[in-house]
Amino acid sequence: MKKAIVFLGGEIHNYRKLKNYDFTNYDIFCADSGAMHTKKLNLIPNFILGDFDSIDTETLNFYKNKTEFINYPIEKNFTDGELVINKIYDSYEEILILGGLGGVHSHLFGNIFLLEKYPRIKFIGENEEIFKVNNFFEFSNLPNVKVSFIPLDSVNVISLSGFKYNLNNELVNRGDTLTLGNYINEPLAKCDVSKGNFICIVEK
Repeated sequence: MKKAIVFLGGEIHNYRKLKNYDFTNYDIFCADSGAMHTKKLNLIPNFILGDFDSIDTETLNFYKNKTEFINYPIEKNFTDGELVINKIYDSYEEILILGGLGGVHSHLFGNIFLLEKYPRIKFIGENEEIFKVNNFFEFSNLPNVKVSFIPLDSVNVISLSGFKYNLNNELVNRGDTLTLGNYINEPLAKCDVSKGNFICIVEK
C-alpha cells in the first residue's frame, strides 16, 4: 500500500510525538511553510509546493538542490495544502496530514472540511486523529479513549457498539451534539454509518 504524509504549515508543538512514526514507510510532501516542520524532523520531502509567502529563508536555502520546488502564484483558487493533496491523491491509498490543526481558525476549518472532498485523508495532531467515516469502521485496543462523531449531512444514521454509550441505527441531524464525547470501553469498538457522513475525532 502506497502511503504519503503531507506537512502543512499549522502548529506542531511536540515533535517528539511525531518521531513515533516510521517516516521511511511514507513519501513526504510539503505545502509551503510545512517544510519548516520537515526540516526540524530531518526529512527530505519529494517536493515542496506553494506560493512561498510563509516559508522562511533559512528553510528555503536548506532544501535548495535537495528537493523539487513547485511554484504557484499567491492569487489562486486553492490553498497550498489542497493543491498538494489534489496532486497526489490518486496515487496513494493512505494520506496523513500533519501540521493541519491549530493556528488560524479559517485555515483550521478549511482544512477539516477537505475531508468531504478527499475522504481518504486523515489529520494527525499531537493529541488527536481526525478522519471521515461513512460506512463500517473498527477501533481496536483503544481503552477509555474519547471519540466524537460530528454529523455532516442533514440526515445521518449511526450505530455504535463497544462504547460507553452505544447506539442502534440512531438518527442524527446536522448540528446535533448527541454523538460528541463518547468513550471506548471494549477491546474492539465498532461504528456503522448506514446513512450520511461523520467527521470522527479520536482524542489520544
